[in-house]
Order: sequence, then C-alpha cells, then structure tokens
Amino acid sequence: MKKILYVDGGGTKTIGFLVHDKKIISSKTSGAGNIDTNWELTKNNIVEIINHVGHDFDEIHLGLAGALISLDKDARMIEFLKQEYKKEVFLTTDLLLVSKLCFQNTDKNPKLLINLGTGTAIIHFDNYKYRTILGWGKYIGDFGSGYDIGLNVIQYLCKAEDLSNFEDKYYQKFLKDFNANSMREYIHHFNDPKNVSKLSLWISEQGEKAVYDFVIPRVKYTLDYVSKIETDDIYCIGSIFTKNKIVQEYTKNYYKNKKVTFTNFEECLMK
Repeated sequence: MKKILYVDGGGTKTIGFLVHDKKIISSKTSGAGNIDTNWELTKNNIVEIINHVGHDFDEIHLGLAGALISLDKDARMIEFLKQEYKKEVFLTTDLLLVSKLCFQNTDKNPKLLINLGTGTAIIHFDNYKYRTILGWGKYIGDFGSGYDIGLNVIQYLCKAEDLSNFEDKYYQKFLKDFNANSMREYIHHFNDPKNVSKLSLWISEQGEKAVYDFVIPRVKYTLDYVSKIETDDIYCIGSIFTKNKIVQEYTKNYYKNKKVTFTNFEECLMK
C-alpha cells in the first residue's frame, strides 16, 4: 500500500494527514490554504506540513480552496512540489477531494455533500460523476458559510450603532468580548475574512435564540437552494455543521425523510 499525504486547504486552515493502509500515521495543521487568493502562503503552509510529517510518502493529494480557477497557479504548485520532493502530486479543490474520499466505496445513486465552512460549496454526486454547486466566493454569495453569517452579524451590529441602539444585548456583548469601544473603531479588523468568519462561532455562543436569528436562516437558504435535487443521501461537513448541535438538529429535521450524515475530512480518509 502506498503512503499518501492528503492536504486539505481551506479559507482559515490547512491540515495534512499522512495515511498508510487507511490509518493516519501523522498529521499537522497550518494556516489558510487558498491557492487562488494567496499562492505563496498556501505553498509555505504545505511545506510546513511536509516538514512536520516527514518525506517518507509516495504521493501528495492536494484539495485546496481556490483550485481549478487559475490553472497557471495550479500548475506552478504541482511543479514546485514535484521538483522539491520528487513525488507524484495530484491537485483538485478541497471539496472535490473530500467528496471523492467520502463516496469512493458507495453506490452510484445520487448524493449531496454540503460544506458550510469559511465558504460554501456543494458537490452533487450521481452515477459516479461530480458536479460543483455554489462555491462562487464571498462576493457573489457563500450562503450559509461562516463568512456569510459573520457578515450578517456585522451588519446588524453596525445598524445598532448607527441607530444609537446601544442597549442592544448583542452590541454590548460584542464590545465586551472583543474589547472594542465601537464598531467604527473595530471595523478595520474585518478586512481579514477570517475575522468575519469567526463571528459565526461567536454569535452561536450567544444562545439558542441567536442561532435561530442569525445562523439558521442562512443555513435554510442554502438547503433550499438545492432542495429540488433528488437524493435521499445527504453528507454535511464544515464548522457550521460540526460545531453547532442546533444546526445539526435543524438539518436532520429539514431532511426528516432522508439519511443525513455529519462527517469531516479525517473520517472520509478512513472509508
């Protein structure tokens, strides 16, 4: 059996797993892994992972956010890793890599893999073919993603400040938790998409009502978006699902007559 280094690069973190015979030998988490928006940082984070797990492997399988957008950047990454480590290198998107691992031992019947992480993307699997839905990026609309939910929270907080609604409980809690005097003073922090996405976790920690006010409507929008695709098999990954029990329960009720599986990259490697 070959030793394979799998690298899953997303909007906020990149994680590598060295796998042999479906067993994880070593793993390492590094920073963001979007090959389109920051090629150099992504390369450095992959190198950090390889330096940690060692060079004793046969192939590198990369699933990177932003892949298959700029073929020149993809080709440069493959060429760099081939020359540097003398290994076979395969590159695709982060979600396509996960979906192929997830569905590798399944039948050909239609399935959906819904990823709500920093961004949003969905894979429609049918008759051994893969089709990507959404995943257009934050400017067009990563509905239900951490960025999308975080942006809605920011807009709410800015409106509270604009209308002098300083007694709003979420506004007061935000200023306290983030050690801020005002939204206008703090707003420059949100130039970093990671800081926007983090607000989706923060708002989820403010109680059940906050989840139903800010998170569930965006998750519902995403599920509605693909509701006409016929399948009885739904797989859900990404932090919006995995870190929020309320979202999980809502999703199971939404698909009450279907099979819903919550999974992650590591579990897919074991299939």
